Amino acid sequence: GPEADSLADAFASYRREEAARRRRAQRVLLFQETAGEDLVARIEGEAQASGRVSRRFALYASGETFLVSLLHGSSLESGLWGALLDARYLRNGILLPILETGLARSDTDWIVRGRDGSTVLAGTDAPSGSTVLNATVSGGFPPWLIEFHQRPQSAFRVLLVSGQSIYVYMFLAIAVILGFGLVLTVRAVTHELELARLKSDFVSTVSHEFKSPLTSIRQLAEMLQTGRVVSEERRQRYYGVLVEQSARLSSLVTNVLDLARIEEGRKEFRFEEVDLSTLIHELAEATQHRVGHEGFEVQMEIRDPLPKVRGDAEALRQALSNLLDNAIQYSGDAREVNLRAWAEGSLLTVTVKDSGVGIPEDEVERGFDRFYRGRNDVARSIRGSGLGLTLVREIVNAHGGTVDVTSEVGKGSAFNIRLPTMTEPDHG
Repeated sequence: GPEADSLADAFASYRREEAARRRRAQRVLLFQETAGEDLVARIEGEAQASGRVSRRFALYASGETFLVSLLHGSSLESGLWGALLDARYLRNGILLPILETGLARSDTDWIVRGRDGSTVLAGTDAPSGSTVLNATVSGGFPPWLIEFHQRPQSAFRVLLVSGQSIYVYMFLAIAVILGFGLVLTVRAVTHELELARLKSDFVSTVSHEFKSPLTSIRQLAEMLQTGRVVSEERRQRYYGVLVEQSARLSSLVTNVLDLARIEEGRKEFRFEEVDLSTLIHELAEATQHRVGHEGFEVQMEIRDPLPKVRGDAEALRQALSNLLDNAIQYSGDAREVNLRAWAEGSLLTVTVKDSGVGIPEDEVERGFDRFYRGRNDVARSIRGSGLGLTLVREIVNAHGGTVDVTSEVGKGSAFNIRLPTMTEPDHG
């Protein structure tokens, strides 16, 4: 039990103390037997040489070191009085804690040697590095030599802690700045190259977009001017083609100019109360009339009544018209375009959906970038400037709304415009 453990601890402590006392007694007896004559000889020698006797010194006898401290007033005539110091206690109880505490976090090793070079104490088994400092106890008592060794350091560490470290830091800072600048430069150059490629594609595409309707307009106008078209029915059909191609040119020019004004901050929107229900009806009918002869059918679904929105009616018409034109162009073999509108909460949503070629997942977000027209052959074979969707996004953003797209290759795309509604109609 606890009492037995306590008794065992007390007995063990007693045995340790008894062993220590026995060692001290044996050391005193050894000193008396072997070092007495050496002590007398040393005192006499010092007295004859200098008339002065050291009070503390070490004696070596029988392979042992004895630390002697003489009291004042002791002499050979009157008798020697002094103390035999415990070297083990001085070494382990005083010197060792001082060295371990003072050099606990240092990069310095140490070793304590006796007069004969033997190791008395050591911080490590084998100190590494060169000796940078030797120290002895004041007065040479006890006669121990303490060696301090600087541990080997890497060249990089030595450079960092040396007086030249400021140059290293400056070099590293310059290297970081240059590296950061290089990354920015590469990114900027890459962006500019991509933009240059897109602009080149845009110029090529727009040139074709202008040239095709202009060629049609010129040929038909020349035929009508020279009177080569005799049939009234054919003349009316050609007039319709002229109007259609002129509208196509006008739409292209409007998109380019409006996008430039918006990006430069010069586009002015005339915000007023807009009835999107009426606007969508008119746009759907006009689109159906324009593309109906090609077999297209514009299906419209409006959940009345739609709340009013505050915006620029012409800009919103242009955005929806671009989405309808985009849906028609990318319908492929499908000949159906769906136009839906409904209100939910404080948002009015307009969706333009086709059942055409669709957009690859990795190109969905890029579809709204300037000049971007897709990487596949189908997309590049379809006419267009690559500005329509960009203009849609800018117009919707200017109205405080959002536009997104969901698409699946081979099944079509759905573009969704969400605009904030007017909670209180503005009649001002």
